[in-house]
Amino acid sequence: VVTGSHLDTMPNGGPYDGILGVISALEAIRVIKERNLSVTHPIELVAFTDEEERFMSFLGSYAYTGDLDANLVRTLADSDGIPLQECMHKQGFDPDTATHTSKVDLDRIESFVELHVEQGPLLEMKGIDIGVVDTDKGNYRYAITIAGKPDHAGFPMEGRSDAFLALHGLLTRILALARVYERSGLLYTVGDVKVFPGLENVVPGKAYCSIDLRVKDGNILTELDRNITSFIEEMMRDGQFTVHTEMILKLDPVPMDERICKAIETSAAEAGITHMRMSSGAGHDAQVLAGHVPTAMIFVPSKDGKSHRPDEYTAPEDIRKGAEVLLRTLFNLAR
Repeated sequence: VVTGSHLDTMPNGGPYDGILGVISALEAIRVIKERNLSVTHPIELVAFTDEEERFMSFLGSYAYTGDLDANLVRTLADSDGIPLQECMHKQGFDPDTATHTSKVDLDRIESFVELHVEQGPLLEMKGIDIGVVDTDKGNYRYAITIAGKPDHAGFPMEGRSDAFLALHGLLTRILALARVYERSGLLYTVGDVKVFPGLENVVPGKAYCSIDLRVKDGNILTELDRNITSFIEEMMRDGQFTVHTEMILKLDPVPMDERICKAIETSAAEAGITHMRMSSGAGHDAQVLAGHVPTAMIFVPSKDGKSHRPDEYTAPEDIRKGAEVLLRTLFNLAR
């Protein structure tokens, strides 16, 4: 029975996302050992790195499951241009063998359970202690670059090929489409926007943005992907703009294991801790593991739903309840 989460956090991130699941798992194992509780299955703690995409999302868990491409390891670099290979060498790892040595025997894993902060407001709003995550939403991410031509701000409006205005028009169309699916739980985020050359008196000749789409229904993601491609093709027809689109992440929705979800619910009920079924809007290492081994997640509340920011907070009592449910779940699964 394997449990754990990730150690890294985002730039300007908080102190709970990821690490709480590692420390809670360590505490649960400590209690089981100190109380000499008898288990049939060994319990193992795993602490992943680079879940938050310094180099790529889920780098650690992809390596753990054997899904990491050795060629990709040689080409990855962070936003400062520092190669992954260089960082690995400094830490004593061999990039040429890492994809082989880090892969585990997945056949020996009977269950994987991850405790994590919710990173949303639902548990707090409903006054529920624990979320039993039965689905991780699919996540499609795009990097879109539109190239027009730079001009002086005094250049007449007619004849401009303003890349930012073209990007704005594209995003407006995608947003209108996304709103059709809001009731289905679609999440639509444009988190990174850049214009070039980025000067006050120059018409942007190039504009870049990221688009992040998340929803529980894979058919919606497929439909949105088809429409985004159609919008871009339409924009390029008159030859005024060129558009480069890269899908930087494609994760289809992942259902969690019903047996483990029920084990979490039973453990919460044993402890008198309130719980509810829910899906996760954020991606997690559990999403990668779920493609290979029976997996489920435990959520604890996030104050005001805040996460990926310094004031991210989960109350000590909520942490205690989450750790208690994790402890009981691991013991129930392992015995």
